[in-house]
Amino acid sequence: MLLLPLLLFFPSLLGLLFATQNSALYRYPTSDLFFGYIKRDVFHYLWAEKLSSSTVKDQLDCGFLCLREPKCHSFNMAAYPDSKGVYLCELLATDKYRETEKFHANVSFHHYSPLPPCESAPCKNGGVCVPEYKWSSFHCDCRPGFCGTHCERGGNRTCSDTKYCIPEAKSGSYVIDPDGEGGENF
Repeated sequence: MLLLPLLLFFPSLLGLLFATQNSALYRYPTSDLFFGYIKRDVFHYLWAEKLSSSTVKDQLDCGFLCLREPKCHSFNMAAYPDSKGVYLCELLATDKYRETEKFHANVSFHHYSPLPPCESAPCKNGGVCVPEYKWSSFHCDCRPGFCGTHCERGGNRTCSDTKYCIPEAKSGSYVIDPDGEGGENF
């Protein structure tokens, strides 16, 4: 795994690299300051909508293009240069966390994405972590019957979980299933 710290400051042609471990990908709309902490997934490719394709001399150039494009959330870059010594850079409108089913091993490309809070897999019980890069945060999309910040509550294991996670549940009798082996409403 390779992490690329990037900081861009573009009032002119000045480019400055800066490492920060607490950031993912930031763009300030009222200034020319951009920075990000980017992870490389070697020999992986995200098959997603391309914002643009360009040729670049190295991974930093591709990263700078992504940081300058407000809709860019990640990028694919050729693992090997072409006959002219440049690399294909594909800017993407999504990332591997939002489109996990489209993220695959690939012998020709490396995939680069911001290092979000989702990297630590904070969502429990099959919940899907959705990064919120603007705030360097996330939220969990919980499976039906689960709730909580990290989808940690639910599964019909207690009366409290059922009431808390399914507020539209009607009054009645329910089977509580503490061991998770299945149960049905009466």
